[in-house]
Amino acid sequence: DISLPSKAKAYIANPSQWSGRTLPTIAFGQELLVSALHLCTAATALSPRGELIAPHLILSRSSPVSGEKSYQRERMVISQVLEPSVTERIREGMYRASLSGGTGIQASVEGVALGVKTGTAQLFNEETKSYEDGTILVSTLGMVPIDNPQYILYVAAGNPKGASLYGSNVAAPAVGAIVRTLISQGKLIASDTP
Repeated sequence: DISLPSKAKAYIANPSQWSGRTLPTIAFGQELLVSALHLCTAATALSPRGELIAPHLILSRSSPVSGEKSYQRERMVISQVLEPSVTERIREGMYRASLSGGTGIQASVEGVALGVKTGTAQLFNEETKSYEDGTILVSTLGMVPIDNPQYILYVAAGNPKGASLYGSNVAAPAVGAIVRTLISQGKLIASDTP
């Protein structure tokens, strides 16, 4: 809940209703429904403390005249989700995905420890009740700096066009571009910056 008039719905069936194929298909993004906000919120649990953090639409409000802050959001922990050792291992895997040979190499930015998870998902067609119509969503979720994430970035494209339609080719370069923009704005410091 980010205090907007409507919320995107999420869905995952109760495990008692899972079929024999549910576990493997959930692993690659079928049989569940999430929004970009849901994914980014879930990624907060990958922080070093493993805490799921409540999302906020507004970070702070300041007077345009005096600069005095009238509102500052507070960090709200929803629950402890993962042990720190588990989050460290996951973040290490995400970091490796941004290196040579990884699916997220096109998101990498020199001097920045970035972690990524790329995705290429078939979308469920309500009319045909199947995943077979060729509708896809390609995406990349990035966390930077990966050792203690300050930014979670999510880029997705529905039904992209081209010869290579994967999150690694379509969305990962956009995540890299956003990271370079954060550096140019002084919001991230690359290790090779004087």
